[in-house]
Amino acid sequence: MNERREAQVNWKFHYQNRDEIREDCASLGLDLEFSPDYKVLGESISLGTRTIPNRLVVQPMEGFDAINGGEPGELTFRRYLRYAKGGAGLIWFEAVAILPEGCTNPRQLVINEQTVDGLARLVDATKQAAWEQYQQEPYCVIQLTHSGRFSKPTGGRRPIIAVHDPLFDQVVG
Repeated sequence: MNERREAQVNWKFHYQNRDEIREDCASLGLDLEFSPDYKVLGESISLGTRTIPNRLVVQPMEGFDAINGGEPGELTFRRYLRYAKGGAGLIWFEAVAILPEGCTNPRQLVINEQTVDGLARLVDATKQAAWEQYQQEPYCVIQLTHSGRFSKPTGGRRPIIAVHDPLFDQVVG
């Protein structure tokens, strides 16, 4: 394994240039091709009837910073506005629970009658920030979830198991 990684418990992305990434890949035995032309990342792409303005994507990352039973709070807004100002053509919003009891964390976003307006404001503000910065509207996706056997709506485990499987139940509980 890479010596730099062995020295760190949590490896972070500290690359300064493309050559450092290449060197790290080689030291790990990874055969990855690198293109010298990254212009394709700035090209739009069609998805059904919509056009995504470029090929940069913000992947879903749960912030666990919801307030008032699942509404997006100040930290949630700050995070998504930063993503929008980064210029990504597609912003994939984090896992949003469909029921409070299906949350994996007490501060997970939830979509219901009490939170839908706040979520709509979050999406609108995200699109507005992208428009102000780049005159583009990112394609937005929301990831709906129910944590099932991994539910922890109040912090401790409160599994909801729809289907039992002897092997899986033994391993996971």
